Amino acid sequence: MSEREIYEYEIADGKVYIRIQAARCHTYWSYADDSSPGEKVEELRSRVRIGTSPDFDTDVDLGFVKVRGRKYTMDYITEHLADGWLRETSYTGGFRNDRGQLVGYSAKAWDVLEAIHNEALDRFHEEHPEWVTESARLLFQGKASAARHNASRLRLEADKADAEAAKWQARIDELGAAE
Repeated sequence: MSEREIYEYEIADGKVYIRIQAARCHTYWSYADDSSPGEKVEELRSRVRIGTSPDFDTDVDLGFVKVRGRKYTMDYITEHLADGWLRETSYTGGFRNDRGQLVGYSAKAWDVLEAIHNEALDRFHEEHPEWVTESARLLFQGKASAARHNASRLRLEADKADAEAAKWQARIDELGAAE
């Protein structure tokens, strides 16, 4: 699988697109009981981006699903948890109606849109179980790339510091030669 591969699902008189994202490290403290000091736990959470357009834009002209005859869009980055899916909120994403307004939790369409979201992700997860590993690989590649970049930057800084030290050492040597 490649990072840019997009999976398409026809659902609810429209289409939903899914792209694998880099996983996220979720860190928290776990306590066995009230008296234990607890331990730090790092949990890897695989993520995908799901939307109604292949560009992951919430413009209804680029893609939609229909609920009771109305067009709706969605754009979420979603984490896979042991018991389901956790949507990450964003300023421009979410469930939106055909006027671009966010769909409220109390709206009748909300439950249907959530069911569409979860059904598409469950189908994707079942058909492509390797996506979890791919998501982790994307995270690790990003971390490795950042570490290599940081190491390169630190080597440049070290080279500059070595040059500065050599300059001062030359001045010290000049003082010794003058005596």
